[in-house]
Amino acid sequence: MKLRKAEKLSLKSRIIIGFSSLTFVVVVILSLISYRMARDGYAAQMKEQIRQIAVLIGTGVDPRFLPFLTTGNADASSAFYKTYLKQKAEEVGLNTIFLFDDTYRILATSDSSAGRLFLELNRYELEKLEPGQATTSLLFKGHNQNWYLWGFYRISANRFLGLREDAIRLSYLDELLRYYLMIGLGGLLLTVILAGWIARQISAPIKKLVDFSRHLGEGDFSESAPRDIHGELTVLRDTMEQMRLDLSAHHRDREQLLAQIAHEIRNPLGGIELLAGLIKEESNEATQSKAATILKETAELKKYIASFLELNKPLEPQPEYVSLVSLVAEVQNSLRELIDKKDILWETEILAVKIFFDRSHLRQILLNLIKNALEALDRGGRLLVRGSFSSGSYLIRVSDNGCGVDNAIRPDLFKPFFTTKTNGSGLGLAFSKKLCTLNGAVIYLEPGEAMTTFTMEIPKNGVQNE
Repeated sequence: MKLRKAEKLSLKSRIIIGFSSLTFVVVVILSLISYRMARDGYAAQMKEQIRQIAVLIGTGVDPRFLPFLTTGNADASSAFYKTYLKQKAEEVGLNTIFLFDDTYRILATSDSSAGRLFLELNRYELEKLEPGQATTSLLFKGHNQNWYLWGFYRISANRFLGLREDAIRLSYLDELLRYYLMIGLGGLLLTVILAGWIARQISAPIKKLVDFSRHLGEGDFSESAPRDIHGELTVLRDTMEQMRLDLSAHHRDREQLLAQIAHEIRNPLGGIELLAGLIKEESNEATQSKAATILKETAELKKYIASFLELNKPLEPQPEYVSLVSLVAEVQNSLRELIDKKDILWETEILAVKIFFDRSHLRQILLNLIKNALEALDRGGRLLVRGSFSSGSYLIRVSDNGCGVDNAIRPDLFKPFFTTKTNGSGLGLAFSKKLCTLNGAVIYLEPGEAMTTFTMEIPKNGVQNE
């Protein structure tokens, strides 16, 4: 039966996701830590530099004319300080240096970019300043998304010096962070590729060993363990190969033993059958009836033993390209009496192909499946035989709308001697499964179908169009 898709992720997927997630987390964390450390280091250096510049320029301000400096007046004192501030701005490379009072009004400035609103946002820091002390603001982003830093120096009780520095390097750090993240994404892609390769190296041999163990579980001991496995898994491979050899030898011994037992039983059955026949010829009517019963039961037992021997004897396939349409028609003709007796509606939907299969084996499988379907149908029932390509395989499906199969017995359908029929041997499906295995095919009961459907799955490379 087809393996259902695993609810959990495969080993390969877990390796890829694990490697990729770890790489992504490490790259993001390292990028953020590097960015934060660089930004904090640069900010600390810049603040100290701005504070020193503020002290240097502030101590150089001539205090004699400060009392005469008022906002909105273009007098001599305003022109004097404006000239001084522009000169200092050019010397230290700052765009904005300005003087303001304790009400946060701008008194003189090297340009027009100073704003009262931002000064009021720094009210707490400015009020704590003593004359001759300097401080800085927090780093902030302007409307143009560039970083800036303000510095302040208290000249007197009611006069302050302010200056603004463009933190251009922080913008470079922002750009660098984006580069880090892009590099991280590239590393993530490389990690996915590498993890995929590593996962394939790990999962591919495991999958081969799983497939090999599945063959062993199905009783197919013909294939050796895969040889293209290296590293630590070779120990597992060699162990499984030895297990295959041991199981194969045990299986052969068991088959020989069972065949011998069946043979020993069949010999006395022949004698019983002969004697019962003689009794039937020479006895009265009552004795003849009992002898007939003995003969009937003996015939059934011989038939059962013959089926058992057929199941256990070696059956080397002789594959050839077989026309499926012709073979299905041949099986239909051989079962014509049962089909007509039950008035069965027989339908076929077969894509005309030739299948590379042992002809007698394929005929026996189809005969078993179709006969079982016919026996499960009531009078006027429907039987459908289909053949089509699906997912790299060719599927032969035999469906009927009979009584169906109880879910409780589905796992036992292909086991020898399991049957729900009164006179069944329980060997038909087991024999069909063995013939499929010998020819490289798989047989199973479809789950969840509206009709009861048995399916043979044949590899696509063993099928050609007619």
